[in-house]
Amino acid sequence: HFSNAYPQLTTEYILKLNPDILIGVKGFTGLEDGSFFEQYPELKRLNLYISKKYFVFPEDLISRPGPRVGET
Repeated sequence: HFSNAYPQLTTEYILKLNPDILIGVKGFTGLEDGSFFEQYPELKRLNLYISKKYFVFPEDLISRPGPRVGET
């Protein structure tokens, strides 16, 4: 039994993983206006930030995956 509806990752864990891409949902992540990385400036060291490989998708495409995901 999980106490949270979804896993919560620490910034230390994310820095250790150093992912190559980040996918966010429009309106919820702060990726569109850059506020996400201002809130967590230590994440600016990640490969995905350096290579600008963070993407924002409309919620209806992400919450119901299917063939339309590639339309963005």
